[in-house]
Amino acid sequence: MSRSRTETLEFSTIAFLLASETRRRTLSRLRTVGRTTTRDLGHHLAAIERGIDFADLEAAEGPRTVTIELHHDHLPRLDEHGVVEYDSAESQVETGPNFEEVAPIVQRFERTDSR
Repeated sequence: MSRSRTETLEFSTIAFLLASETRRRTLSRLRTVGRTTTRDLGHHLAAIERGIDFADLEAAEGPRTVTIELHHDHLPRLDEHGVVEYDSAESQVETGPNFEEVAPIVQRFERTDSR
């Protein structure tokens, strides 16, 4: 899935991509794990939304809904700008060549959200 870095992202593009809490949480997770499946990512985000531990999350609509949103909206947008590399056929997502441009901002959001 690896591709080379594209041109520098415009500030307005970064602001648009990070305006979504789901995309910020997606990038935060990738900052930690580097690569994951859309299923695991959807379950992780659903657990955060519900305020419960990942291990306690039941196979309910929450994870499925988040996974569908990731597949059809959030991951393709992030992939389009090289922030992630998303392989929809393999259901794999990993950091992309432009990830390092947004990582410091994502990290600041993490510190703010943890307060």
